[in-house]
Amino acid sequence: MAATANVEQAFKAFLNATSDIRTRFNAAIPTISPFSTSCPPTHDDGRCFLVIELQNQWSVFCRDLLEHSISGNGPTLSGNSLPPITLPDEEQDHDGYLRKIANRIGKEYYRNQGFPIWHRPEFVIRVARELQPSNQEVLTLGLGASPSVNRLNIVRNFIVHGEDRKVDYEKIVNEYGQRNASPAAFLAHHTSSGANLFSEWLDEIVDASKSAAS
Repeated sequence: MAATANVEQAFKAFLNATSDIRTRFNAAIPTISPFSTSCPPTHDDGRCFLVIELQNQWSVFCRDLLEHSISGNGPTLSGNSLPPITLPDEEQDHDGYLRKIANRIGKEYYRNQGFPIWHRPEFVIRVARELQPSNQEVLTLGLGASPSVNRLNIVRNFIVHGEDRKVDYEKIVNEYGQRNASPAAFLAHHTSSGANLFSEWLDEIVDASKSAAS
């Protein structure tokens, strides 16, 4: 069962979560001794945790969005109602049917282990294509509009898996001219816009979630 009541609430919950993540990521490091020396390593560890947390919150949003969409739990951000999809005769509820379809499609991504990967837009779009909610087109365009979701996933995987995911991580940091940067330093570096990279990616992800929920 989704943790929120409808599409609009799912977006607002994600927006609140990302606002908190942004604030914590950008928290200032004390400049007085001894904290100016002892705090930076802990701060870097915290930033890595926030990358993982952002991916978790994105996963929750994507699953809730699709469940509400097939269950008829509007309104959307545009004020549109959502008629529930018609279930096959053998299915009892929308949540159970969503789990069934998501687990089956998940097998195609993870060597028959059969678990959903809600943080990957192409997976969510694939499940939506099979379930065909009335807002499928809007959902697909929105979720597919953020390359930063996949960039974030590359950084997260390196944080969690280390050497096993190093090749993809090195490729992306080199693309941004940040060769040999740690994940925390890479995401904290400021771009030509004046914002740090994490904030830029987060803005793009929030915009995508808003479009998908409209």
